[in-house]
Amino acid sequence: MKSIFKAALVVAAGLFAAGTAPANAQIGVYTITDLNIRSGPGVDYTRIAVIPEGGEVTVFGCTPSRIWCDIAWAGWRGWVAADYLHHAGYRRPLYEPGPGFVRPPVVRYNYRRYHDRYYRGRPFYRRPYYRSRY
Repeated sequence: MKSIFKAALVVAAGLFAAGTAPANAQIGVYTITDLNIRSGPGVDYTRIAVIPEGGEVTVFGCTPSRIWCDIAWAGWRGWVAADYLHHAGYRRPLYEPGPGFVRPPVVRYNYRRYHDRYYRGRPFYRRPYYRSRY
């Protein structure tokens, strides 16, 4: 009986976790202008979507320089300029201290892994470019 109960808890936990953001993701961050989502942390990377002003995003982390953040929005995963992200409840920039302030973790960008994981099969994913660049 105990093993059945434990198995049910494991299944329930897995189903719950599947529908939630990772523990380090921040919810409640929004854009203060229309904002390009790019395929990497820089303006040289492909623009893949545009988030409208006021769009809520999930932040997974930012580059060590705090200039670019890895985000998710409306089924897209990509990079945006951190200066245009604010905390929803506090109307403060992402990196400006305030009540309930949580600094996003630092993330390292790896072109190969990121593009293979999030963009394979998308129209802008070009394998020859990917190989020649790195």
